[in-house]
Amino acid sequence: MESDDWTRDLAITRATEEKLALSNLHWEIIHFARQFYAEYQYTPIQRLIVKHMQNQQPAFSSMDLQNLFPGGPKQICWISGLPKPKRCV
Repeated sequence: MESDDWTRDLAITRATEEKLALSNLHWEIIHFARQFYAEYQYTPIQRLIVKHMQNQQPAFSSMDLQNLFPGGPKQICWISGLPKPKRCV
């Protein structure tokens, strides 16, 4: 799937399949991942996502990201309509 084919409804469908109810924090991460990919043409690694979120909420940690997306960056990318991170198996 091309990133341009992604829709909010597709994200909701994929999240539901993953048993995730998307909160505002989920959407912030999804939009960040999509913007990052559009600018750099690669998917953001976990550390970059956490750093971005810490700009919004200084206490945000990698554990918070894990709680939001138990499947990690691979799950974030799938829901966001982005290619799997290169370092993921």
